[in-house]
Amino acid sequence: MTQESESCPTNLHEFPSSHSQGTNPTPKLRKFRSLQMIAIAIACAWLVGGSLFSSQFIAHKLNQRLQASQQQLDSEVGYLVRVFEQNLHQAEQLSKTLSFDRSLIEFAHASRQRNGYLGAIERSERVQHLMEAPGVAEVNDLFRRMVLHIDAYQVFMLDYWGYCVGSGRSGESDDCIGARYHNREYFQLAASQGSGRQFAVGRLHAVPSFFFSTALHDNEEFVGVIVVRLLTSDAIDFIHPSASVALVGDENGIVIGSSDPTLLFHHVGPALAPVPRIGEYRRLYKQPDMRIMAIEMTAIERGSVSIWTWQGRRHLIGQNSVARNDYHVFLLQDVEEVFETAHGHWGFSITVLLAGILLIVLVERSLNFSQSRKAHLRALSLANENLSQVSNELYELTVTDALTGISSRRYFGQRLEQEVARELRRPQDMPRSSENFMGLSLLLLDIDKFKIVNDTYGHPAGDEAIRSMATICADLVRPSDVVARMGGEEFGILLCDVTPEQTKLIAERILKTCETTEIKFEHHRFSQTCSIGISRLQKGQSADGLLSSVDKALYAAKDQGRNRYVYS
Repeated sequence: MTQESESCPTNLHEFPSSHSQGTNPTPKLRKFRSLQMIAIAIACAWLVGGSLFSSQFIAHKLNQRLQASQQQLDSEVGYLVRVFEQNLHQAEQLSKTLSFDRSLIEFAHASRQRNGYLGAIERSERVQHLMEAPGVAEVNDLFRRMVLHIDAYQVFMLDYWGYCVGSGRSGESDDCIGARYHNREYFQLAASQGSGRQFAVGRLHAVPSFFFSTALHDNEEFVGVIVVRLLTSDAIDFIHPSASVALVGDENGIVIGSSDPTLLFHHVGPALAPVPRIGEYRRLYKQPDMRIMAIEMTAIERGSVSIWTWQGRRHLIGQNSVARNDYHVFLLQDVEEVFETAHGHWGFSITVLLAGILLIVLVERSLNFSQSRKAHLRALSLANENLSQVSNELYELTVTDALTGISSRRYFGQRLEQEVARELRRPQDMPRSSENFMGLSLLLLDIDKFKIVNDTYGHPAGDEAIRSMATICADLVRPSDVVARMGGEEFGILLCDVTPEQTKLIAERILKTCETTEIKFEHHRFSQTCSIGISRLQKGQSADGLLSSVDKALYAAKDQGRNRYVYS
């Protein structure tokens, strides 16, 4: 367009000379009409080209926003699944731990021999018979303590025949002793496979719950099942009202937890999960009719972003499953506003096109404006992408140490505050000074003479030593414990529900493994030791007080010659 504007004055200057010579002015007219044709051609090209460009540009911007939103949803749902799995793991682990208790195995074996005829009597007689069994009071008391231990709703035992013969809620209105659960899936899974878990609405206490079962064996002979019941509201405590609708579905696609309580026990729709039979639905969820959310996929935008419709509006869905694939977490984000913004861009584009046609003489200015607009939008798009990337990286940095991959100091501090608060709220059944008290322990570790490693082998070798220490700590504790890099060569370990003896055993294992582990970096081979400070949470003690105590213990370990632990 600029070249045409520069060439036009040259042609116009040629007309006066011809006219002054008495020639017919028709060539001037022809030239003028030629310019009109060029202007019309340019206008048509502008209209067609502008329309195509606007279509591509708006579609590109729409897809970028949808992809960014989808990535954010996927990140959030991944975090929720990790929290969900941790909640399930704690209850499941208790069931497995109790299955090794010899007294419970012997009690279940005796129950099998005593209870073969229970199906022929009424439940009231059955309950009386079971409550007179030798050792039942001790079993009920143990289960009652376990309920308080992990904030579960109930711990109970089923015998070989599926009868409840021991319960942590013995004597209460919703006590299950005497009831038979042989047809429950969690009982059948434990009996056939050794363990199982199931979501269901309780038979005697109709509250949605998770049931975790582990078989009891006496010399490889099946004698009963340990069951831990966790209320759904406690297991799905990570869901909060937000701009996105959060759903937790079971393997049947039924919503068992949601940020919108009105969606409970809805089916997520056949597009996301097969619809179960109505009889099975009524049996498991104690609901008369099954309502379906009718979430349907309507399109796939460029970049493989799926668009779903629900309640007449378009949504993005982030979804992920726990490791066993029996529970799923969904996040639904309304993106109707994103499409409305795209329509608004179309209105703007049409206005620009009409302005270009009506003001063809200002095409150059219009092009300059368009180029500036595109540059601004590209910069804005790049800024949005960078902001999204930085936001994701900052989130990872808040919970993960970049060098070692274990938890960060900030995350460790948050978990320490939470666990201290939970521990101090929990009623205790024995003094904290007892050797059998299951409490909160804090370990603070420091690599001995770490500066020598850096000075001798170089800082990259020092980084490898730090990573080796992190791996040792993470491998020697439970998945539910927290291992974090506190800074430099210092590490923190938070042990929940351990005795003093268990704490010392873990410290000894870390010291031994650290001392015997050879670190290989390039052509260097070296080993290292560490010093450990240990402190137990005392009554009324704060998180800061616990940190101060363990810090002193660490310094004492160093003062006493290193490569040891000091218990404070």
